[in-house]
Amino acid sequence: MKTTIVVALTAMLSIGSIELPSSAPPVQRWTGWFSDQQCAREPKADEAVRPNGTGCVKQCLLKGSPPVFLSEETNAIYKVLDYPGVQDDVGYRIEVAAVVDEKAKTMSIRSVKRLSEVTAMCLLPKKRG
Repeated sequence: MKTTIVVALTAMLSIGSIELPSSAPPVQRWTGWFSDQQCAREPKADEAVRPNGTGCVKQCLLKGSPPVFLSEETNAIYKVLDYPGVQDDVGYRIEVAAVVDEKAKTMSIRSVKRLSEVTAMCLLPKKRG
């Protein structure tokens, strides 16, 4: 009987030390810029992502172009899923805390910290007309 109690107590104690996988995905901190899908372009292998023209991005966002984040860490573009303040933070180099889905190239923003103001020109060709 003592053996049964010792085994039961050992089993209960060991269960308490098992780490269960976290159900919440990790929040990552990255730096970069907000843009929109129309203005942003994937950098070539030897290039770095860079900000787009503030006025141009804001116009495209107003016209319905989906917001994206240009990541300095991964040198890639991620679709922003659920952050309504994108337009307010366009024109700033920012640090985001976000849950990132690397496979889908999406991110859910948890917080944004403005680091510095950016002055960038629109690189899209002007329409003649």
